[in-house]
Amino acid sequence: MELAETYLEYAKNYSSQGNWKEAISFYQKLTELQPNNWEAYQDLGNAFFEMEIFGSRSISYPIFT
Repeated sequence: MELAETYLEYAKNYSSQGNWKEAISFYQKLTELQPNNWEAYQDLGNAFFEMEIFGSRSISYPIFT
């Protein structure tokens, strides 16, 4: 399994458990490996939203053209 897929699996598992801090950690690692993966940024933003970290959420939604 590719490292990015592993990070995504962990992030989604932590998200489904409501463990947002760990989910954010793995989504951030995933976006470092795949900076053009808009779904990872979207999920990262949603995790920030769930933790009510609104300032960080705004930087997690880059504009893709």
